[in-house]
Amino acid sequence: MNCYHKLLASILPVATALLLSAGLAGAAPAAKPAQNQQFRAIYPTEPKTLDPHQNDPAAWPVIMATYGRLMTLKEGTAQPAPALVQFVRVSTNGLKYTFQLAEGLTFSDGIPLDSQAVLYSFDRLMASEVGRRYYPYLTSFEPKGDYSFQLILSRPWPPFLASLALPAASLISPGLRDRPADYLRTRTLGSGSYQVYDWQNHTLGLQVRPDRVAKPRVAQALFHYEPDPGRRYEKMTAHSAHLAVDPARPQSGLPPNFQMKQVPTFGARYLAFNTRKVYLSRPEVRRAMARIISESMKGHPPLAAGLFPPGLFYNAPAGLSAPIEAAEEPLRAIGWPDDPLILAHPAADPALAALAGEVAAALTAAGRPVAVAPRAGEPGDYDLWLDARFPEIPAADMWLGRFLDSTSSPEGNPAFFRNRRADQLIGEIAATIGQPDDGPREVERLETVRAAKLAALVALARDEAPYVFLEPIERPLVIDVRLAKTMPHPAWPEVWPLDQVDLKPFSFRSGANPTGRPPAAAQPEPGPQEPPQ
Repeated sequence: MNCYHKLLASILPVATALLLSAGLAGAAPAAKPAQNQQFRAIYPTEPKTLDPHQNDPAAWPVIMATYGRLMTLKEGTAQPAPALVQFVRVSTNGLKYTFQLAEGLTFSDGIPLDSQAVLYSFDRLMASEVGRRYYPYLTSFEPKGDYSFQLILSRPWPPFLASLALPAASLISPGLRDRPADYLRTRTLGSGSYQVYDWQNHTLGLQVRPDRVAKPRVAQALFHYEPDPGRRYEKMTAHSAHLAVDPARPQSGLPPNFQMKQVPTFGARYLAFNTRKVYLSRPEVRRAMARIISESMKGHPPLAAGLFPPGLFYNAPAGLSAPIEAAEEPLRAIGWPDDPLILAHPAADPALAALAGEVAAALTAAGRPVAVAPRAGEPGDYDLWLDARFPEIPAADMWLGRFLDSTSSPEGNPAFFRNRRADQLIGEIAATIGQPDDGPREVERLETVRAAKLAALVALARDEAPYVFLEPIERPLVIDVRLAKTMPHPAWPEVWPLDQVDLKPFSFRSGANPTGRPPAAAQPEPGPQEPPQ
């Protein structure tokens, strides 16, 4: 993970006590009658390991269901919120994070989830390459009581709370000490609602933990793994699955109980203007070119919009989707370089290749020739750089810092953008950290200050136009219509909250199935047998 020296603070307000959501094991209201529903999903890649601290993305749907984390992300946003903790407080200097765990929680092996268990899990995480990559400034863990502890950083790092919502930050039971060395490759040992009961024939089975107090309606989940897109769709219909990730869409169309869903992620395809080039060093030139691209892509889903993917900046001002307003007169007055501008992009990405053609055609049609140059390795010399990026940590400050901070590396700041005011605003926002005993009014005031500075930074970025955000990266899913009202994970749309899913029967009269035809009959399920009672 590339580091940068000035960071935008978009963390939870200091000293704000936030209540736990209902439904945590051992701390939930009275259980509703179990519905014994079974959730089925078809995924393209089978995990190599289920160990959270190995960070295999193919395992994330399993890990998010079977493990708990200190923090989570609010629905549809990158805003961190407490998960297994009652509250978190941040010290004045931004180095000490004090957590108060909810009491009564246990791991699937019955071991209590207390401070010592969290210490064991973080010791294990920080001994791994994944821990050193994602938590470069985490230096120590200090228990303060049976259910309270501090995590201490070597320097202020505002994305820290959001980083604790990552799958890699999942808490693992200390009971792992007594298990075989490779236990977590095929099994789980977390505090989530579910646990693995079988994995064979490219199908993994989850079941609700027997000690779970509040039983979710989905009692079992079967995850089938199929690398072929066409067969993913066939398996979805054959097994009456509720979700298929990146399937091939049949020419005859979808059955009435399925719908294709393009789910936006926090990733984005963007165009960087190399501000070190004489011609592109002038903001008015960049604004005008951005306007040409935006106008040419009207009707393109979605419109060329600016710098920021929707949802990532949960506390950013509205109106980020409006095109950058600039006239073309500056280009006519300044002229055009003698040689075509070089638009480089990674050669291996077909979506970027198609988008590069659109951008080049738009500028060339406006009388400003552009030569597209796919690059198999290093980008080399370029005027325009087209690329895609997912934030390693779904936090607004990470995104802004890597794109705009003048101290960021070329990999983070491919526009080579340098602006003292931007650096100043990033530093001022990072310094907006309150006191541990701040009351609600002071917290609200700090949030207002932070939002105002962020708005100024966003306005500066749009005026300077070192980048154009072209489109969010979407994940194609085919879902059962009964999932339409359930939101997937805000950062990873292939992860669905099993303990929130309610697969109520189809109502043909309600319009959920407008054709009136019943769905195809379910076929026998291969793979894991029914879980033990």
